Amino acid sequence: MLNRIMLVAAISIFGFSMYDGEAMIAPALIAVTICGLFEYFENRKFKLITFLIYTAAACFYPPLIIFIPAIIYDFIFTTFQAVMILSLLPIGINFSVFTKFQMIILVLIIIASFQLKSWSIKTEEMKKSLYKQRDDMTEQSILMQQKISELTLKQDSECNLAALNERNRIAREIHDNVGHLLSSSIIQLGAIMAVTKEEFTKESLGVVKNTLDEGMNSIRKSVHNLNDESIDLYIVLKGIVSDFKFCEISFSYSYPNDPPTSIKYAIIAIVKEALSNVIKHSNATEVTVKLFEHPGLYQLVIQDNGKVFRTNPNGMGLENIRQRVDALKGIVNFDISNGFKIFISFNKYILEG
Repeated sequence: MLNRIMLVAAISIFGFSMYDGEAMIAPALIAVTICGLFEYFENRKFKLITFLIYTAAACFYPPLIIFIPAIIYDFIFTTFQAVMILSLLPIGINFSVFTKFQMIILVLIIIASFQLKSWSIKTEEMKKSLYKQRDDMTEQSILMQQKISELTLKQDSECNLAALNERNRIAREIHDNVGHLLSSSIIQLGAIMAVTKEEFTKESLGVVKNTLDEGMNSIRKSVHNLNDESIDLYIVLKGIVSDFKFCEISFSYSYPNDPPTSIKYAIIAIVKEALSNVIKHSNATEVTVKLFEHPGLYQLVIQDNGKVFRTNPNGMGLENIRQRVDALKGIVNFDISNGFKIFISFNKYILEG
């Protein structure tokens, strides 16, 4: 647009130096009008017909010839470039009207229009290239952040699983070694107390037995605390839901019985993954998280009202969910018929088996 304004301004100065003001007013207004229409209308047929009419009119009214470089600006380096030859017709017919100096100036203006058009095309191509690079870098950055988030979530899950395995190992060690030794000692003390006849000895052994019983109870409590059953799934999920601020969220928990730890950790990771996807990919305004227990199943349903299917069905996020469910021999389904819904069920009997 700026190039065209500069070109029209230069031509107007040249034109008013050749003709008086009254003779140039109409050609200048016509040229400005045509250039404005060409700027905002991309219809090639319209431009071609307008150019032909203007060229024909210039044959009979020489002042119009001055603005021909501005009119042909839109045809330079296009499929209609050949029609610019017709612009020579009014110049040839009215050749005697121009002095040599004026003809040289006119040729220079035509050359300038070619140069300006060339710069404009190169500038536009550079802009498109820069915009494409910017969009590609933005897309790569978003994908990288998504991958980092998914890897972080996966790493947290693996760390939790490693900590769980270590706690279970320690609990088994205490139960199998220390627990068995204390149980054996308590039984032996009971046997000794049963055969001894000295009251003082019985009382002393009874004190020792009580101390060992207290120690055994303390070990049982410690083992229980180390055991994975100590994880409160409701409290953990309630905290995750409370921290979710992207949109309105409702939470329903109906697990009368405490599910196995493997199920707990899987549910926690899946809920985190699903809510993270809502934040990154969804236009949802409402999310629901529901947990139901049936006689043979543990069920988890996460649904939002987003109108666009945001995530690749084979993407890493959903693939992580599939792998967690498959590892526990569960069933997972994704539904996009009404928003986005994740439906998961774990078979109790398979887990117990």
